[in-house]
Amino acid sequence: MVLLILYGGIFGALYAQEEAYTTILQPVVVRPGINPAHRIIQNAINHRDQNNPEKNRTYRCIQYNRMTLHVVEDTTARRMMAKGRLPFVQPDPSGYGLIMESVAERFFAGHGKLEEKIVASQTSGFKEYQQLAMIPSALQFFHFYDDVIEWKSLNQFYLNPISPNSVDKYFFLLVDTLISARGDSTFVIAFRPSRTSNIDGLKGTLHINAHGWAIEQVVAEPATATLFPIKMEQQYRLTDTDIWFPCELSFEVSYKNLALTGLDMFYYHKSWISDVEINPDLSGRKMAFGTLSVVDDAGKHPEYIAHYRAMPLSQKEWNTYQKYEHANYDWIMQIAEGATDRSSFSFKIFDIPFNQVINYNYYEGWHTGMGLYTHWRLSPWFSVGGYGRYGLKDKEVKYGASVSVFPRKDWDSEIKLWAQNDLSDLSFSREAGISGAGWWGNFYLGIQCKVRELAPLFEYSFKGQSYHRKEGMRNTQAGIQLRYTIREQRTKIFRRTYAIRSDHPVFYLNYAVGLPSLFKSAGFYQKIEGGMAFNAYFRNLGRTYLALWGGLTHRDIPVMMLFSQSYVDRTIFLSDESKAQFNAITDQIYASDQYVHAFLYHDFGTLLYQSNAKVFRPRIALAQSAGWSRLSLPDNHGGRPLKDMRQGYFESGIVVEDIIRLNYLNFFYFGLGVGVYGAYGRSVDAPFAQTLTPKIRLSVSF
Repeated sequence: MVLLILYGGIFGALYAQEEAYTTILQPVVVRPGINPAHRIIQNAINHRDQNNPEKNRTYRCIQYNRMTLHVVEDTTARRMMAKGRLPFVQPDPSGYGLIMESVAERFFAGHGKLEEKIVASQTSGFKEYQQLAMIPSALQFFHFYDDVIEWKSLNQFYLNPISPNSVDKYFFLLVDTLISARGDSTFVIAFRPSRTSNIDGLKGTLHINAHGWAIEQVVAEPATATLFPIKMEQQYRLTDTDIWFPCELSFEVSYKNLALTGLDMFYYHKSWISDVEINPDLSGRKMAFGTLSVVDDAGKHPEYIAHYRAMPLSQKEWNTYQKYEHANYDWIMQIAEGATDRSSFSFKIFDIPFNQVINYNYYEGWHTGMGLYTHWRLSPWFSVGGYGRYGLKDKEVKYGASVSVFPRKDWDSEIKLWAQNDLSDLSFSREAGISGAGWWGNFYLGIQCKVRELAPLFEYSFKGQSYHRKEGMRNTQAGIQLRYTIREQRTKIFRRTYAIRSDHPVFYLNYAVGLPSLFKSAGFYQKIEGGMAFNAYFRNLGRTYLALWGGLTHRDIPVMMLFSQSYVDRTIFLSDESKAQFNAITDQIYASDQYVHAFLYHDFGTLLYQSNAKVFRPRIALAQSAGWSRLSLPDNHGGRPLKDMRQGYFESGIVVEDIIRLNYLNFFYFGLGVGVYGAYGRSVDAPFAQTLTPKIRLSVSF
């Protein structure tokens, strides 16, 4: 018997045993030598920039995509169902569960300027909605040369085995050497995270061609099991200009016994890349950074698909199209559209906002209500609606109504008229206003003008004048809000453009001015507020979020219009917005006419602790915040005592996500996590222990 043991730099140890002899062999010590795969990997790392299709060059190409959903019987689950526990769902052997084809134009102009536009698409069972054509871009990446591989569908980052110092984090094994017809050597190397490394890594095989030390083929999947196992493969070939470029991309996703149907489902996708042009002149093309979109008439160009179809359809694929020819599952995408674009449940021509049905904050407690707005199916040019809700703790009714006009027939630009009676910072606001907002290149611009009656939520007087719920202060305010960043990846899924991520800071600027000459309002004032937010993933460290904000008012104004920090709009649930907020809850109300705040949130993920347990899969994050503020004329404010942060306010927190992670019908993981925040510093009156505030973090992952 011969056993070959492979680990680290030790590639073999021979043990032999012959039953016919009783000879005792002396131990043989095999010491690690130089791993021959390391030289090849290091050469590939040294030539990454040369071979990266998005480094130091421009290109354009056509990408034909085909995706099929295979449905097969899960025999283990079937045996359970046969006992009467669950009903049967019978797969159709003559066709697939779904087939989708699309054609995308891809342009890269350098420096992150990338545009991918899906110009043609057809999906079995869907007519108007062709958003499933965006799945390939969400589940795969165009090349394998970035330091960190971002698998967007899993919201997960993985250390690339072809990245600096990867030989210290990965185990590499030279499996084979192939010789091509032109005489080049291709080295086949298996890889996986080393047993001593604690990284989010991949496993698979690399084919490295000695001609330019470029990737010729790569097969990879997450080294740690996920609910939906996913695997990708990429192939590259030399262009006429002697540059390695992707030619075929594929992935597969597995769903075992999905939703307890007794069926295993497999998504198979493949992309063929053609019409490649290296370094074309794209100077006249207006491009953003990493934009992905589907043209409105993508479903009306079957001739594009027929032209670029790289491989004829099989009989089973044709059967799938014919089977769903008269079906229409657009209603599924309509529900997804409402949840994505408007955080609403869409029903025919109406949208029902989720946050008005039931929600919670520390001032209102649990509050419940109803909202109803017209859907774009009634008209893409406008939306009309309103809402009402009741707080169980403050026992107050809030309500509002609005009319929105969309000049471009989508939600990226909006002109809105509204009226409402609702909470606003430290006041109850009865207001009406008009606003406009939209994207302008790298800018998002919003303008508004509103008139409001502001009634404080507590006993309050300003310069001797008392204000209360029945008699507030009239205020007319006009303002402008700016958001700016560069090299930001955006996508337009339905009717709204979303910022996905940027490797550069996002800058904000808000300006407001009081208009006393309108509607007999309070005096003139000016407010300016600016901020910066930065979100990045660092190799072997995790994700970091940093935000800096500051503001200044000109003229002394009532507390309802000052900058403030309080418990009024805070909730027990943590969200992404909580990363740029103070989360410790005290009875103190902080108000100021000038302030500077800083927020730091670092998510280690599983880098600090990895668990193989099915339910206990903790991910640890730390938060640190600091604030300084000043209330220039505190004697002008009477009633409930106000405080500023001039002596320093600090807050620390720890969040542990997925303390409990439950598999829901093999469809997704529902995670329950907890956090705790505490405040300290000379501007905090209460002892640290009394400021400790528990939080709940709910999450969904795959």
